[in-house]
Amino acid sequence: MKKNYKIIFLAFSFLFLGYYISQYKSLILDYLFTKNKTEILFIGDSITQECEWKLLLSRIDVKNMAIGGYTTRDLLDSNYIQVINKVEPSVIFVMIGFNDFYQSRSVEEVKKDYLNLLNKIDTENRKIIIQSTLYSLPNKFRDQVDDLNKFLIELSLKRGYVYLDLNAKLSDNERLIKKYTYDGIHLSREAYKLWSEEIQLILNQFNL
Repeated sequence: MKKNYKIIFLAFSFLFLGYYISQYKSLILDYLFTKNKTEILFIGDSITQECEWKLLLSRIDVKNMAIGGYTTRDLLDSNYIQVINKVEPSVIFVMIGFNDFYQSRSVEEVKKDYLNLLNKIDTENRKIIIQSTLYSLPNKFRDQVDDLNKFLIELSLKRGYVYLDLNAKLSDNERLIKKYTYDGIHLSREAYKLWSEEIQLILNQFNL
């Protein structure tokens, strides 16, 4: 009987290890084996993680540290912040918040964690690009998303961040446009292409 429990425990351990590796593999490999200086860093959840930014932007000085399932609270992990500081990017693109609402966190909690995150990654010579938290299809968290984005717009104006309103490009009537999503939340290739074009316009402004 004990032997069976050990087998079950080992099986679950391998499953968990496999999940962990799948979530962090690209991040770890990118950090360990990319020798060129990082100019552009992406942080966020699976919406950002699923894009091959190096290919779409046609440059190698890009790192994608977004992790599927992450919330604003997860990004505050000290190890995660430490890696960001070691990478020393010139520009950070941030999109986060949807998973917070999916986990029934209040808008005020998300605002607090978002602000705390920005305080930790904002440095004198670093440009911060705040990207709107996206609507979904159907738009279950419309009010929360609107409230958070309003806060982010005001914060960007106050601190001199660039605010990229992707909902203006990817949504209609406060809902993610069908052709830009394959499941109502995550984005299609067409959406990522449009997103990358908006990013390139910003990079051009910074001569990057």
